[in-house]
Order: sequence, then structure tokens, then C-alpha cells
Amino acid sequence: MKKKQKEKLMKAFRPSFDNTRQKLFRHLEQTATKLYNLDITASLNPKNHEQLLVVNNTPGTETKPLIVPIDETFVSIIKRVQKQEKAVLEQFTTNLTHEIASYWYVPATEATIASASAPSETAPAQETAAALVDEPATTSQETAEEKAPEVKTAASAESTEKTAVLTTAAFTKAMEEFPKFFVTTAADQILVKEKTAKEDRLLATIGTQKVGEFTIEKALDRKYKLKTEVIPVIEAFANTPLAQR
Repeated sequence: MKKKQKEKLMKAFRPSFDNTRQKLFRHLEQTATKLYNLDITASLNPKNHEQLLVVNNTPGTETKPLIVPIDETFVSIIKRVQKQEKAVLEQFTTNLTHEIASYWYVPATEATIASASAPSETAPAQETAAALVDEPATTSQETAEEKAPEVKTAASAESTEKTAVLTTAAFTKAMEEFPKFFVTTAADQILVKEKTAKEDRLLATIGTQKVGEFTIEKALDRKYKLKTEVIPVIEAFANTPLAQR
């Protein structure tokens, strides 16, 4: 079959935008279960179809639903998935899952390490978590949706807030989703590297003594397609309070 004929055939059977969006939502649900054992429901907000509504159905939790704006960046991702671009669906849903989980959930191992290493600094983080979990349940789904906070996607540099909380475990997993990327530690820094045939290539460094301290190396800055997804995650982690990493 000639190349043009093949492309025409693939285009004819390409899933619709709505079907692709639903596919992304279902994959987000599966990724949340796989990475964090979270039982979530992802759907369009019935009050605003330009928003993704994420509800936590995990037993024993009382977290509020989260709202993710379906902005231009989100729409462009859906279109790329629709075109069946390699790895886009997996990378985007993984990054968004880390954002959602870091807001709702702190892994027990991370909480244990934080409390053991800096007990005086962990109190604010514990109070924040308690406020999220222990807040009285709303009387209706409608009230919950009105108060649901917005979560920015990690796929867009413009939408990453400096106040986002990203644990070390979540950050490591996020970096490992990118081809040949891995995370190591050295002295007072966390290093993001890429494994190559000759040697490991340094892509970025994040300070462990001061919030907001990080350096992006030229090797990463030259990765024009990846850096728009990688750098916002690095920035979010660098700006996470030390006690909450």
C-alpha cells in the first residue's frame, strides 16, 4: 500500500475529538489507579463543558472534586492524541495524575521520611493535609463542584503554579516517564539526567537547601518538544516547600 493511500485510510478511521477526549479521561482514571491506587472518575463538568471534573471515589477519603480547565493547551493535547502521536497520551495523563495526586495524597513513605528528618517543619504540611481530608462533606454534589479548586496541567509552562506541591517520589516518577530520563542525588542537589550511549547527560539540577533553586542545562533547553513538558514539572518541584517534598 502506498504511503498516501495509507495516510488517507488512517485519517478516515481516526477517532472523533469527543471520542479521543473520553479515551484520555479513561486513561487518566487507569493511570491514577496504577500509580497511586486512586479510584477517580474523570468527566466533563456538567455545568461547564470547558472543564474536566475529577472526583475521588477512593474508600475512606473525603477530598473535594478538582476542576482542570480544558484550555488551549489541553485541547492541543487531545488533538495530538487524536492524530495518534506516539507517547503523548501516556506522558500527559501521567503528568496530570502526579498533579492530582500531589494535591490529594501524600504517600506514607514520604510522610514518614519528612516527619523523621524535620519534625518541626512538617507541621504546616500535616495541617494542610488535615484541612483537605477532614473538611465536612458538602450537602450536595453541586456545592462541591462550586467550591472545587482548579488544578493546572503540568504540560503547559504557562499553567504551572509556583505553589504546586510535588513530592520527591512523584517528581522521580514524572521524570522517568520521559525516554531515558532518570533522577539521582548528589550532595545538596537533585539531578535530572538522560542516559546516553557514551555517558549520562545532565539536564537539570534542583537545590535541596532552598526553595525555588534550580538550573536548566542547555542539553534540556535544546529539546524543543520535550522541554515544554519537562521544565514546568522541574519548576513545580523546585518551588515545593522542602518539608513537603
